Amino acid sequence: QEDLFYRLNVIPIELPPLRERRDDIPALVEHFVRKHAQRTGRPVERIEDGVLAALQQYDWPGNVRELENTIERAVVLSSGPVITARAISVVGASAVGIVLGTLLTLDAALARILTRGYVEVFRGLPILVTVFMVYFGLPALNPELEFGPLTATAIALILWGSAQVAEATRGAVQSIPREQHEAAAALGFGWVGRHVNVILPQALRRLIPPLVGLSVGVIQNSTLGSIIGV
Repeated sequence: QEDLFYRLNVIPIELPPLRERRDDIPALVEHFVRKHAQRTGRPVERIEDGVLAALQQYDWPGNVRELENTIERAVVLSSGPVITARAISVVGASAVGIVLGTLLTLDAALARILTRGYVEVFRGLPILVTVFMVYFGLPALNPELEFGPLTATAIALILWGSAQVAEATRGAVQSIPREQHEAAAALGFGWVGRHVNVILPQALRRLIPPLVGLSVGVIQNSTLGSIIGV
C-alpha cells in the first residue's frame, strides 16, 4: 500500500553508533562473555580491566556485531577464566592481517602499495620499538592517544602480528588455483563475494600453522607490558 510507511512510522527510534555510546560497552562485553562462554563451554568469567579500557577506546565501525564477534573469538582463544590482552591481540592481529593479506592480492596498485608499506614497516621493526612507539610516541603527537602499559602492548602486538599474518594470508590466497576464482566469478560473485565465500575458507586452512606461531609469539612478547610499566 502507498501509505504502508506512514502506518509503520509511528514512533521513530534512532540508535546511535557504538562509538557514540561507549559507556554501554562494559555491559555489552559482560553479556557477550557470559553468552559465548556458556555456548562454547569455555570457563571464561570476565575480561581484564586494561583490555576493557582498550575496547572502549576503539571506534567499532561494525558496531555491536563487530564487538560481539571480537568477544566470541577472544572467549574461544582464552586460556583461562579471564580474557587478557594476549587473547585480544591474537584476535585483532588475525582479523586485521587476513584483511590486509587479501588486499595484497588486489590488482589496484595504490591499495597494494599502501598495504605492502604497512606490512614491511611492522614486519621489519623490532616489537619492542613498536611498543615504545605506541606507549611514548603517540601521546607526544596527541595527548588523547595516551594508553596504559597493557593497552599499548596489545596495540603494538596487533600491529606486529597483523603484518606477519598479512604476508602468510597473501601466500595462502595466491596458492588457491586460478580456476577457483574463475568458477566463483562465473557464478556471479564479485571480488568481495569470491574471497569471502570461496577463496578465504580454503586459504584459512593453510593459515593454521602461521596462526599457531603468532599465538606463541604474542604470548612471549606480552611480557613487554611489564617492562614499559616500570
